[in-house]
Amino acid sequence: MSNLLQLQSDEFETYTQLPALIQTPQGYYPCEQQIERSEIQNLKREFEYQLNSRSAFQYGLCPVRSEIHRELFDELVREVYLDQAETGAVLARVRDEAHMTVCNYQTLYETTLDQVQNMIGTAEENIVEMRQKMDSLIDENRELKHELMLANAQLEQMDLNSKYLQQVAEKRITEDKQYLNKQIEQLQHSVEALRQHFKENPEILQLLDVKKE
Repeated sequence: MSNLLQLQSDEFETYTQLPALIQTPQGYYPCEQQIERSEIQNLKREFEYQLNSRSAFQYGLCPVRSEIHRELFDELVREVYLDQAETGAVLARVRDEAHMTVCNYQTLYETTLDQVQNMIGTAEENIVEMRQKMDSLIDENRELKHELMLANAQLEQMDLNSKYLQQVAEKRITEDKQYLNKQIEQLQHSVEALRQHFKENPEILQLLDVKKE
């Protein structure tokens, strides 16, 4: 830290205390002169060009955008260091702390992302299993409905058969009853005819009594 707080007499040594320089064919160094508005506008256009040419994402975590911002922050540290060494050193410390914080957040983000992806993978597997189970239950339900329909048809047929058999039995009982009533009636007529015959011919009874003796 003490090295950062002291300006070196030699220009090259001074630059070595700053963040690593961006290697360019021109070998640019930080300028101690105040920048003009037109140069700021040119830098802004160059910044936007770098973002577009390197396909930086506009939102979310983007390594390209982070790298470009890091380079800009390093350049800001260089410029401030040339004007006020102590302020530049503090700014470099702030940069390092911010970088550590971003790294921690990035690690947390990646860890959380892995956990979320694992949860999504597990959820997708569960969804597949649930869909398979649902399809199986649908097929089973369809089979049970078919069996229920067959059972209802069989029960209805049995009910029809039972009613038919009951009707046949009732008809037969009625016919048998009518037949028996007719037989009884005929027997009664026969008995009545015999009584009348015995009444008209009492000698027949006397002959029967004699035979018994």
